[in-house]
Amino acid sequence: MTDRWVTPAGTALHGGERVTLVRWAQSKDGWTSETVHGRFLRTDGDDWILDVLGDERRLARAEWSLCHA
Repeated sequence: MTDRWVTPAGTALHGGERVTLVRWAQSKDGWTSETVHGRFLRTDGDDWILDVLGDERRLARAEWSLCHA
């Protein structure tokens, strides 16, 4: 794991915690967002690993961010 993926103090996630991840993509009409809701399982340095409706999903940390809304 590299230093660029260190979670800032105070925002560390715990296994089983409900989270929402968001990623933004530019389209011809501007920016659009995509969100995923699930339970945090773990990270492996490169990916967020979530349980989404019973399925394990891996989402690239370079593309997806925690949504704090």
